[in-house]
Amino acid sequence: MSSEIKIEILATETSIEDLIGCFQNQLGILADAMDFDVANFDERAQIDQVQIRNAEVDGDSISLTYELRFSAYYGCSELNYAGHHQRTLLGRRDGGFWIFPQQLPLPSRSTLEEF
Repeated sequence: MSSEIKIEILATETSIEDLIGCFQNQLGILADAMDFDVANFDERAQIDQVQIRNAEVDGDSISLTYELRFSAYYGCSELNYAGHHQRTLLGRRDGGFWIFPQQLPLPSRSTLEEF
């Protein structure tokens, strides 16, 4: 598996709105570069929606702002929890592609490591 995510740049995608639409349409591919960890908000939280909100291009660099909407349900207590959080994804242009680093999961810890 590659450690980089490549999204092809089409010649027609020149405006910020076009780029945002392109990345939103490519979320299936781009997802491997995005941070979806919301456990620090609620350990039961699940991602409900991902929305690309903005793109800033500076030469061959790009900064994508995306919003995660998440929720958790606690059935025994009849409680619902929902929230949203904005994050940033940085990438670069290489020829006809936008390149983003793959998001690698943190290594799992064992209680045996705490001794």
